[in-house]
Amino acid sequence: MEFEKELEALINKHSKENESNTPDFILAQYVSSCLAAFSTATQQRETWYGRDARPTHNTPLNGDHGHGGACKVCGDMVCMCHEQN
Repeated sequence: MEFEKELEALINKHSKENESNTPDFILAQYVSSCLAAFSTATQQRETWYGRDARPTHNTPLNGDHGHGGACKVCGDMVCMCHEQN
């Protein structure tokens, strides 16, 4: 959630919420969700082409986005060892 909080602060700092009259925390959640959807889409693309679709460096495990499911190898929420559970 740290990313969303920082994004929320950045949106607020630049008053980007004013353009749509949408609270900054909702915009931050939206952008974060868009990034997660893009990650899923790229994994699906890799599967379609028969390539390794596992997330790589700095990608939340199992589409979990920081809500549990740490790596069984390194214990991190964001796996840096490239060995997904």
